Amino acid sequence: MRYLSSSSVALVCVASLVTGSIGCENMGTYNSAQRTTAPAPVVNKHPTVEITGNDGTVLRGELMNGSVTIDCDQGQLTLLTDHIRSITLSPESDTVDSPSIKVSGKVMESQFQLKSEHGVFTLMKERLKRIDFRPDGFTTSLETTSASTPAAATRTSTVTTTATPAAAPKKTTTMETRP
Repeated sequence: MRYLSSSSVALVCVASLVTGSIGCENMGTYNSAQRTTAPAPVVNKHPTVEITGNDGTVLRGELMNGSVTIDCDQGQLTLLTDHIRSITLSPESDTVDSPSIKVSGKVMESQFQLKSEHGVFTLMKERLKRIDFRPDGFTTSLETTSASTPAAATRTSTVTTTATPAAAPKKTTTMETRP
């Protein structure tokens, strides 16, 4: 039986470590900066909404309020905004509609925070008519929506005025208006 010398054994051990057949595969070569994991996708934490004001103003963006509290016959209910479909506001009674609850009462929040590309707006509740929640976002911009009015919808009005003196001729004015 033939025995290996200690230098031969050492040489075999070093060679096996270098080739990775024994021991840790990446021993001494692992660098945490080399890790190539993709960053987590950005998740929108705030619901996308369309807010209509009492004067007809329409604003779109993210509602920063995380919840809405409504005082109703059941007491004060706090509802998470990411589960709400719509909020209808009026001086008499407010209504909150979600997949699991439709409740009327008085919304306790006096203001709503809306974030858009223009910044964060503080909107007073008494100046708002409706908040519609859009979980899938918007497919058209407000500009596209209002510009898509067909040309056939243009109305022509004729206004006839008579001057105060009886001898003055009648004046006819034609105006085009778009809804």
